[in-house]
Amino acid sequence: MSEVENHPFGVANLRSESGLAPAHTRIGWYRAVYAIFWGFAYGVFTDELAEKAGVDTATMLHRLYDSNANPKQAEQVKRSKGVLDLVVEKSGYGKALPDGEGIGIAVHYSFQTYIAMAVHVRMKGDDFEVLRVDSAVDCGQVLNKDGATAQQEGAVAMGISLAKYCEVSFKDGAVVNSNFHDYPVMRISDMPEVHVHFIDSDAKPTGLGEPGMAPFAPALSNAIYQASGKRHRNLPIQPMKA
Repeated sequence: MSEVENHPFGVANLRSESGLAPAHTRIGWYRAVYAIFWGFAYGVFTDELAEKAGVDTATMLHRLYDSNANPKQAEQVKRSKGVLDLVVEKSGYGKALPDGEGIGIAVHYSFQTYIAMAVHVRMKGDDFEVLRVDSAVDCGQVLNKDGATAQQEGAVAMGISLAKYCEVSFKDGAVVNSNFHDYPVMRISDMPEVHVHFIDSDAKPTGLGEPGMAPFAPALSNAIYQASGKRHRNLPIQPMKA
């Protein structure tokens, strides 16, 4: 549970538990592992808290970070706010949009890396289209910018597959899906415009292969809520199964 307890939100009284969930099939790990579901829970619930407080999500995130009085997490707070501010600036978060469009944001710290994402969507009836993704990254010193950028672009592609399509179904204890006709993945026509922004840093390099997955799905869910008023708390977000 260290990933939960180490998140740099200023929550004075925090209790985290891990509940056993029996699995009836063999389990294999996915890219980003546990950061996916923890990042989704943090990102979507923060958006809901912001709505209840009557502020935008960026403001709510600043409040949560600013309320952290733990000196051991001061660096995490600073760097989390750094990627948040950068993605807000670069994405145009908060700007007026046409009806049926929305921009959602989420920030997550995993694998010692800080990433904020802004996802811009347009509703298409009961479905949605991802138009643009901005990713702000603080992974310390970037040694290979092209490779680092490609990691984030790949995380967006894989994030769309995870968030919209990939669902393994079971019947009578066996997997139903057999191939791509009943287990679809993202096609090239789904790929949005992606912009990756790096924090200039002399800190030691940290993980970059996996952290980009965690903030995508919550930012997408928050964007869909902004565009349609429908809140999604489950993955995959298949055409408006709320």
